[in-house]
Amino acid sequence: MKKIKVLSCAGILASLLLMGCNSDKPVEEPKKDDKQQQPTPNPQPVVPEKDIANVFILTGQSNMEGQSSHGYDIANDKWSNNPYLKNAMEELECSADDIDACVHGIDNVYTSYYGTGYGELDQANIVHSSAPGSTLEDKIKGNFLKTKVGMGNTDNYMGPELGLAYKLAEHADEDTPIYFIKCAVSGSGFAQSGTKYNWDISKEDNYYDLRMKTYVNNCLNLIKETGKDPVIRGFLWQQGESDTDSAKIPLYRDRLDALLTKFRTDYKEYAEDEDENNIAFIDCYTYDKNGGLVNDLNAVKKAYSEEEGKNNFIVNSSWQIEGGLKLENGNPGGNGNLHYTTKSCFQVGMAYADIIIDNNLLGE
Repeated sequence: MKKIKVLSCAGILASLLLMGCNSDKPVEEPKKDDKQQQPTPNPQPVVPEKDIANVFILTGQSNMEGQSSHGYDIANDKWSNNPYLKNAMEELECSADDIDACVHGIDNVYTSYYGTGYGELDQANIVHSSAPGSTLEDKIKGNFLKTKVGMGNTDNYMGPELGLAYKLAEHADEDTPIYFIKCAVSGSGFAQSGTKYNWDISKEDNYYDLRMKTYVNNCLNLIKETGKDPVIRGFLWQQGESDTDSAKIPLYRDRLDALLTKFRTDYKEYAEDEDENNIAFIDCYTYDKNGGLVNDLNAVKKAYSEEEGKNNFIVNSSWQIEGGLKLENGNPGGNGNLHYTTKSCFQVGMAYADIIIDNNLLGE
């Protein structure tokens, strides 16, 4: 007779336990430390901050080129008998140190200048440039110096760069310098005769394409050679005397807009965020104390400065427009009746700077 194996109570319990071990219920893994469970992230490259240089283009005709006497004897390093700038700065309550800086160079604010008369564009001996050399090819290469007297039409004159540098100096330092690229032509306009160069870019022979672009490019390369990344913040314009004419005024807005649009497009890569609209345009009213057709021209300038979305501004130097500075032409210090007195020349530079500061055009 076959024997039947009988399990004890203890054996039955053991069998049940073994069955449980073979069930489909997942077996929990032992817990690991949370830190071990996190994947190690890939290290991200550190992007160094760029060394920025703030750049402004200064252009137009004679009052931008600079036809105001400063009265400092550069060769002998002393004031002449007519210390125009010293007198003007003292009237404006500038300190002796500020006056000395304007004579010998304002720290961290640099200017490269290239200027000439309208009918003398191809006469190398007439071109007044900060670059060393005697040929046109030499002078258009550019050369930055600390901003000081003598950067106007000749060593004896100054332009608005001096008041501009004086006011912006506190916003510049070794890490973030300011550069002015000044390229202005006395007597220039959008429809001049007697030479092939005009500001009218619709013409094949225009000053911007044939001369100014080369100069600006050379100056930007000089800045890059210092290790700085040039950012063009503004295009400063002072022109209108040559276009105060009944036939030219109706065309002025579109001709100016075409020039500015071309500049902004050509130098988009140097604009903040590579957005050409971030290059501000700062105009200045043409001298209007005596009224006449210049009132019509300034009305065009005013309307253009107020157009929405243009990032345009204007220095109110006017006698006729409300709130104007009523800047003066002629004596003391102005070269003839079309050019600012020394004090007004310095003031118009400061007024450009006020617009830059008040509208945060330095990206601070």
